[in-house]
Amino acid sequence: MKYIFPNEKHNVIVTESYEYSPSLYYADKGFIVPPITDKNYINDIIKICDQEKILFILPTKDTELIKFAGNLNLFKGIKLLLSSLETIVVCEDKLNFYEELKKDFNLPKTFIGTLSKKIKIKWPVIIKERGKGIETSGYNVCRNQEELNYTIKSYKYPIVQEYIEGQEYTVDCIFNADNSPICIVPRKRLKIRQYVSDVGLVDRDDELINLTKKLGKRLKLTGPANIQWIKNSDNIPFLIEVNPRISGGLQISLAACPDFIKALIQVAFNMSTNELEFYDDIVVMKYDSVVSKKINE
Repeated sequence: MKYIFPNEKHNVIVTESYEYSPSLYYADKGFIVPPITDKNYINDIIKICDQEKILFILPTKDTELIKFAGNLNLFKGIKLLLSSLETIVVCEDKLNFYEELKKDFNLPKTFIGTLSKKIKIKWPVIIKERGKGIETSGYNVCRNQEELNYTIKSYKYPIVQEYIEGQEYTVDCIFNADNSPICIVPRKRLKIRQYVSDVGLVDRDDELINLTKKLGKRLKLTGPANIQWIKNSDNIPFLIEVNPRISGGLQISLAACPDFIKALIQVAFNMSTNELEFYDDIVVMKYDSVVSKKINE
């Protein structure tokens, strides 16, 4: 904000539900709010917006997206940079996502619950929660029916997917109000910790770039998104999921495209911006940082 509007004073405000969240100490100001599941969550956010004269909100968590998109009418005079509620609902439900896009893109075959003998799918398979809003440890790989029958009991709303083995990619991107891309940065996921990239190689993969452009139009994506792909042993790209928000490994793409955040804000305020270029063939490595404070500060 300070870079785009140099003659105006703007602060970065964050909200967290946990008092020792590091972001509270990096921002200009931070507020503790109830969990997203609390009935007062949106009202508390609106009070903060009024108090701090907020101009722009960037939701960053899966659980926030539907909540904000479903209450847009309450945020008068405030820009929220996210896709439509309809788009978010499709992306949030892995089974609906598969049914919606399977005719236009390669996707892993996806089913509810245990496998039927009539379904032609090879072992191993992956089991996941159907919805992203459900707290989950990620996924499990099952190599036979016995493993699947045992593992499925630990999932609330399980789905089973074809297992695609190959190189994983994340594509960080920004789409404008016309669902046209402002920035597309593909990167190989070289090292993954807790399902987030710690090491990434920025790779100018034209096939993934073109597929991402097509996907943005197909889903009517607006604002930030990160798209997960896997290229199998035959180099065929499979679409795994679309998260209509910034990614947990965004720092990797920021190193390749320094104006990424600037472009996000320009899109939010309907400012014209050209499609951004990025540096490719660079490896970016993340590391943890530590924040400390006195208890009574």
